Amino acid sequence: VAPLLASYDVVLWGGDLNYRIQGTPEVVRHLVETGMAEVLHANDQLRLQMRKGKVLQGLEEQAIHFPPTFKYVAHSEEYSLKRIPSWTDRILHACNAKPTICCLTPLYYSAVGELTSSDHRPVIAGYDLYITRPQSPSHKAAVPSLADNDNAAGLPRMPKQDQSPGWTLAASNTM
Repeated sequence: VAPLLASYDVVLWGGDLNYRIQGTPEVVRHLVETGMAEVLHANDQLRLQMRKGKVLQGLEEQAIHFPPTFKYVAHSEEYSLKRIPSWTDRILHACNAKPTICCLTPLYYSAVGELTSSDHRPVIAGYDLYITRPQSPSHKAAVPSLADNDNAAGLPRMPKQDQSPGWTLAASNTM
């Protein structure tokens, strides 16, 4: 991820990152049902790995104030009895530019619980992005770009085995 972050001022990384909450399905469901968010967050594998500096260094995630988004029984409000409820679908961000050039402010982060056709509940995040106008002709204007696994051939990429399937990247390249 480091080469990607070094190449862009702003990175938004979202998708099914497939991290789980540590515990048994029964214990995690009980924690969800009783509103034990602190215990759930303390056992979230993605946050644990990020704190240890093992994955996605330089990216941040807004605070999670919604129930786990996986694994539901499709077309219902019930979690699967065989799988551990988890926040597998995530949106991470990074802003590497000087605040005078660009500023990314997280506004909200939520699950869309009304969409029940899948075993996942989609997540949504909002950001306020401030980009300054170039001050001189030699300063290159920001060029927004969007890439996903299928059309990101020209971007710096992590090894295939380290990628999450289905990731999406939205970035502003000022190089």
